Amino acid sequence: MALRHAGEWVDGHQLVRRVGGGSRAEVWEATGPEGRVALKVAREDWDRPRLRKEAVLLGCLDIPGLVGLVAGAPDGRWFSMPLVAGTALRDWAAAAPHADRLALLRALARTLAQLHEHGVFHGDLKPDNLRVGADGRPVLLALGVGGAPPAARRGG
Repeated sequence: MALRHAGEWVDGHQLVRRVGGGSRAEVWEATGPEGRVALKVAREDWDRPRLRKEAVLLGCLDIPGLVGLVAGAPDGRWFSMPLVAGTALRDWAAAAPHADRLALLRALARTLAQLHEHGVFHGDLKPDNLRVGADGRPVLLALGVGGAPPAARRGG
């Protein structure tokens, strides 16, 4: 599939600017029926089941520090999330005092612990999947492959 471009339309969402992405999906700032959102779009048809799984998980979880689901395509082609204002983790951490970085790590650990309590593990935790809000709290922007941990690792 060719890379998308600003101005292109995806099921009623007009792409404004690319804000991220990886090997399986691109994330765009977009405007659509839900207003201004972050739209995650599958790169290829075979990426749709994983994208759909991530959308379903986000839609079922209401955890502080985890981005929510706004809407999604039933076939997993795309889903939208609130567009999170804030600073990229790398930029924030470069200027943040040590105490603030520790507080952010504690807040992130609480978010991850709540995910684990729901039987979900992250699968792709990295700086690019985090933003720091104006309040200094981290927001986890994606779940990666998310899901139940492998049986051999449960409870360990």
